[in-house]
Amino acid sequence: MKRFFRFFTHNWDLKLLSAVLALVLWVYVVSAEAPQLERVLTVPVETENMGQDLSLAKALPPISIRIRASVRVEVGSENIHAFVDLEGKAAGQFLLPVLLKPIPGANLLEANPDQLLVQLENVETTTLPVEIVFLGRLPQGLSLGQDQTVEPNTISLQGPHSVVVQAQRALAAVDLTDLSSSVSQTVNVRILNREGKELPLKVTPETVKVSIPVNRESLIKTVPITPRIVGSPGSGFVIRSVTVEPAIATLEGTSESLNSILAISTVPISVDGSRESFTESVDLDTGQLPASLLTESVVQVTIELAEAAQAEFEVTVESLDASWPAAMDPPQIIITVIGPKSEIESLRPSDFLVEVNLKGLVEGEYSLPLQVMVPMGITLLNTSTTTIGVKPYP
Repeated sequence: MKRFFRFFTHNWDLKLLSAVLALVLWVYVVSAEAPQLERVLTVPVETENMGQDLSLAKALPPISIRIRASVRVEVGSENIHAFVDLEGKAAGQFLLPVLLKPIPGANLLEANPDQLLVQLENVETTTLPVEIVFLGRLPQGLSLGQDQTVEPNTISLQGPHSVVVQAQRALAAVDLTDLSSSVSQTVNVRILNREGKELPLKVTPETVKVSIPVNRESLIKTVPITPRIVGSPGSGFVIRSVTVEPAIATLEGTSESLNSILAISTVPISVDGSRESFTESVDLDTGQLPASLLTESVVQVTIELAEAAQAEFEVTVESLDASWPAAMDPPQIIITVIGPKSEIESLRPSDFLVEVNLKGLVEGEYSLPLQVMVPMGITLLNTSTTTIGVKPYP
């Protein structure tokens, strides 16, 4: 034990000197490994100890500070606190020093500026009615209703006297662009001066609930687009098919005007003398249209032509809505049709319908017109007769 104690007390002054030298050497080595850097940062200036009945007439500008710190020390504007102390200050103007709280691991070299002119004003409170303003326009066919409401309809605003006295309007803005029906929404309130500039005031409440009724002024209807074909294809050709893209159009109008529209046609499309299929951009015929067209006024019409063929078929005549047995004279007729060759060659007499309408007739003898129906894409050229005799069975 004595030997252990003697180890620390023997030549203690030399041992202490050695420890001090070792510490200095360690500090030197650490400093050499972590060099010092100067940095310039922009930081905001806050206030401390300001009376509750006071407010800044205008916001304090940020300042620039220059610091020196080891490269190992992370220092940013977010962890630097610059402020002015307003302890005991009343309304008025003051040139005050900018104070900085200690920055761990860094040395402050310079603050620019190191003083700020601070203007304090008494806090003032007032109220304003809330106005609803509209941005954009409603889609076509819609209108704003009259019963527009805002809750609450007045707001309180607070701030320095010189700013509060500028407040002229409290606005709640509603965007109409995408509205399709009545809406209730919460919007922020903005305070503007006479020139329309927004003022930095405390608003209570910050948001209001706006209810906007939207009325539909007219009706919407979709109708098919009918291509208007004029002329005849070249000799030996017929129209196989006609397609329109888009196939429908959207109209807007009153109930009366829309009820009268069953379809909308294109301007005339000539096929006169054509021998090849083609696609054409065609305008819709809106000249006499008693409604507004909401979709594009130009459509693509494709007309497919095919080699023509003509054929005759013997078809049995049938009675329609007969309340008594009747004999047809003649019982069959010959019909002549024309159409695309490939389709004509596949047709049979059963693909056609020839009828005589006996609905409402009492038993007796009649000469009645024929009704002939042919498949789509096939054209009826003629029949062996246009009327037929009808008499009761003997």
